[in-house]
Amino acid sequence: MTTTLPRFLVTGQLTRDYIILPDGEALIDVPGGNVLYASVGLKVWEPDPPPAIIARVGDDYPREWLDLFENWGLNVGGIRALPEPVDLRFFTSFVDRSIRMHDDPLSHFARHGLSFPKSLLGYRYSNTQISSRTRMQNISLRQGDIPLEFLDANAAHFCPLDYLTHSLLPAVLRQNEFTTITLDPSP
Repeated sequence: MTTTLPRFLVTGQLTRDYIILPDGEALIDVPGGNVLYASVGLKVWEPDPPPAIIARVGDDYPREWLDLFENWGLNVGGIRALPEPVDLRFFTSFVDRSIRMHDDPLSHFARHGLSFPKSLLGYRYSNTQISSRTRMQNISLRQGDIPLEFLDANAAHFCPLDYLTHSLLPAVLRQNEFTTITLDPSP
């Protein structure tokens, strides 16, 4: 575990990605998610101390991926593994370099003549889910998900997540004298 306290917190979602690239190559069950991409991008500009990831995953999330993130120089001390599996699968297929589709993974694998991965059985993309303004989801971040020592950081970025995370957690950070808080709202 990284011992240097972070200056920057990045909150969001980690995912297990299934991607078909424009050339038809398939990436099956690889680490992804908005919080990972934002953290790696921030690390390019502010490498020391490493940015800290704040996210929730299930007990089925690969521990070796967390070790990999740490080897990349990210602070994983704010990733909380819940005592249950959480479906973090995400599928996308690039039709070309600028158009991507999320619907019906089976048809995209078939179009490219690729075997459909068993680990993607039962997957259903939903972009119509409306975040509740009163009920948290299992991946919703809570105040207790932020390690106390991380509250000495001075900036935080919120990647797209649910309404309650974006509504409640910035106030917690403002009370702890964060000077910069940015939000990238989800649809």
